[in-house]
Amino acid sequence: MPLGGAMFASAALMLLLGVASEKDVIKNVSWGVLLMVGGTGMLVEVMAHVDGVKMLAQFLTSIMTPGTATAIMGLVAGLMTFVSSFIGVVSPTLIPLVPNVAQELKGAVSPLELIQAIQSVGYGVCYSPLSSLGALAMASLPASVDSKKVFNQLMAAAFLCMFLAMLLNYLGVFKLFLSWHF
Repeated sequence: MPLGGAMFASAALMLLLGVASEKDVIKNVSWGVLLMVGGTGMLVEVMAHVDGVKMLAQFLTSIMTPGTATAIMGLVAGLMTFVSSFIGVVSPTLIPLVPNVAQELKGAVSPLELIQAIQSVGYGVCYSPLSSLGALAMASLPASVDSKKVFNQLMAAAFLCMFLAMLLNYLGVFKLFLSWHF
């Protein structure tokens, strides 16, 4: 069940079981998180219907070289993850681009390298308080915690992880792990 649906279902169950009053349930639902997650899912659906994935693949290959492909794919994954769900939005959007991008680069970069770049940077950025995971963390903070400080710390961690993972991709460090056979 998607996160937005789970939030509504939880609130409805609490009302039906009499665990909380309607006023408490409405007051305590994280409406910002709910709207962000629901809106992002709708945006992905619209992008799929207008061939946005194909257009994005064409644009990306026009600015890539074999040497910059993994860093650019990582950058795109990171920027998207800053404001959306990595698992629910970024991976399903970018991983279908990989065969087209690899083919346009004439096989100079393997699909595994591109997927690994998407994964390494995207997972690093999911700490962003603007992404779904970070927003859930922010929404669950107790009132005694300085939320502005936590917001800034999460943003700093996400930026640091994004640039470190992009650098490691650009330097080919992660490529070493793709050649291991267990």
